[in-house]
Amino acid sequence: MKNTLKKNTNSNNKSKKNKIKKCMEKFVENKIKYWTADINKKIKKLDNKKITNEEKNLLIELKKQRKETTNQLKKQYKLYNCNINCKNTLLEPGLPNQLAKSIREEYKDSKELLKMYEDQRKNIFKDKSNVLTDNFYEKTPNKIKKKLIKEGAISQCIPM
Repeated sequence: MKNTLKKNTNSNNKSKKNKIKKCMEKFVENKIKYWTADINKKIKKLDNKKITNEEKNLLIELKKQRKETTNQLKKQYKLYNCNINCKNTLLEPGLPNQLAKSIREEYKDSKELLKMYEDQRKNIFKDKSNVLTDNFYEKTPNKIKKKLIKEGAISQCIPM
């Protein structure tokens, strides 16, 4: 008799997306506020007074810098702290000698860098196929793991 029940992967994907969304809202937004606080203070100070042309150019540059910093931080924190199974990172589960496809594509022009990443992955994984425990690198100190979870992170995809 054929099993006609289908796995409900759609709700599982929604659950993952919700976890990632919450992580982005709670963890990432707080980290971005922290790292852009100085730029925001400078912008606010310039916004609250009459400014010269030189200060106007500075204000434009500061706003550009804030936007670039925000985008870069969002990308990094999403990859390393809001990433179920650490997809597209050095710690993605798999064979020790096999880098994630996205890493190989990103650094395809730098054979030395790819070799360094491959060696680092082999050193981290040794004979294992997974070095994650609950989406956190297994050697992440418990104190740091608890702090990250409390702050809203769902993963730690950086070897320590």
